Amino acid sequence: MSFRSLGLISVLTVSAGLVSQAAGTVLTFDFGGSNGSQILDSYGDRVGDPNTFQPPGFSYGTEYGITPNVLVDYKPVLRLGGASNPADPTRVFGDLNNVLYRDRNAPGFSPGILEINLFADAGFLVCLYSFDLAAVYNSVTGFGEDLPARSITVTDGAGTELYRIDYDINNPPSTLIPGTLPLRHRTFDFTSSPLCAQQIRIRIDLTQLITVGGSKVDRVGIDNIKFGQIPTPGVSAMLLAGLAFAGSRRRR
Repeated sequence: MSFRSLGLISVLTVSAGLVSQAAGTVLTFDFGGSNGSQILDSYGDRVGDPNTFQPPGFSYGTEYGITPNVLVDYKPVLRLGGASNPADPTRVFGDLNNVLYRDRNAPGFSPGILEINLFADAGFLVCLYSFDLAAVYNSVTGFGEDLPARSITVTDGAGTELYRIDYDINNPPSTLIPGTLPLRHRTFDFTSSPLCAQQIRIRIDLTQLITVGGSKVDRVGIDNIKFGQIPTPGVSAMLLAGLAFAGSRRRR
């Protein structure tokens, strides 16, 4: 397992009076539709920007504020599942209320890959704080599985790995995603050292779950993706210079 952060947060926290350094969004995937609905491409785009359409019936976590300079892209066909009203007892993803999962029959793209991309505007970086994963528990049959991913990675736009964990046959729990009782989830937490870049790609490789008897790639869900935005070092430096110049003029 390897972990690397770009370490840009410390560069940009010189002045608390600048753009809110902890501003961000939580993608909760709470929706007003039905289980199995496809996620709308506009969900998560420029949250807090009054000029950007937000799909009705969807909501966000407010823990991290807003991200008006970040776009979200989902690959390939990703669907919504979980405790919508009424809840589908055959597709309970751990203790998570609503999740996003891969359509196992989606054409094109890489089979078994669930991918979410976060794009920041020029002059900004997007920072990933955490996300949750859980596997399906069928409350009707009383059966669930802890399912292993082949790998779980976070990269920047150039493909540089900021975080990676691989399946290890000698240590199966390394990428295990919980789906058995007690209902729970697994959190990948980068809060103490956020992963920051102009583009962040979360990639869950579930190709190990494509079997001869049928694919299980739709049995893993992602939820509570917490991300924020900060100005790039150059923009931050200009803001600091502007504040210093304004302060010097006031003192004259």
